[in-house]
Amino acid sequence: MDPGGKISVIFEQRFSALVNSQAVQEYRSNKRLQWMVVGIAVILILSVLKALADSRTEQQAELKTQQALVARLQAAADSPVDESQMDSMMSMLDKANKQIPEADSKSIAEAKALAAIEQNVGHLITRKRLNLVGADEHIAGTQTYWSVRLNLAGQLKGDKLIAFLKHFDSSSTSSRIASMQYAPKTSDSVNVVVDLLYKQVVNE
Repeated sequence: MDPGGKISVIFEQRFSALVNSQAVQEYRSNKRLQWMVVGIAVILILSVLKALADSRTEQQAELKTQQALVARLQAAADSPVDESQMDSMMSMLDKANKQIPEADSKSIAEAKALAAIEQNVGHLITRKRLNLVGADEHIAGTQTYWSVRLNLAGQLKGDKLIAFLKHFDSSSTSSRIASMQYAPKTSDSVNVVVDLLYKQVVNE
């Protein structure tokens, strides 16, 4: 017998054994089991179809987002620039930049920040603790800036809260409150993290 015929006979024997097995016979005689298998197959098919549909929906949504972004960029490129508005914005930016205090170096900026907080709001807080957290350097064009972060803790009476916050309101271009914890009426304890901005002196 040739090898091909031998393999065919072996396959037929195994297939016949599988068909006549107890599991297959039970499946043939059990209608409920047949319906369960069909149900599982349907669920699997629906799951695959849903996954394919979800993937396609996500791709379409991402494509629409990219198309909308391109359209906005194109509209911005095609729209004329209002020179008067641009001049006004540059003037406001220059005015705000001039109000930022200067420092010769990062260490001097840190020292100035500690002195400024002590002078401006130090007298409002009792049992105060003032610590330097650190300073980050930022470069915009040819100008270098330092953002100095300080931690101020102590006790702040309720009637002095407004006076304290006024030093960090929207009118200040160089200082802000990064975070604040305050317990009025009970202990009057306050813990504030503040950022102060300095720019490097430009030697002309």
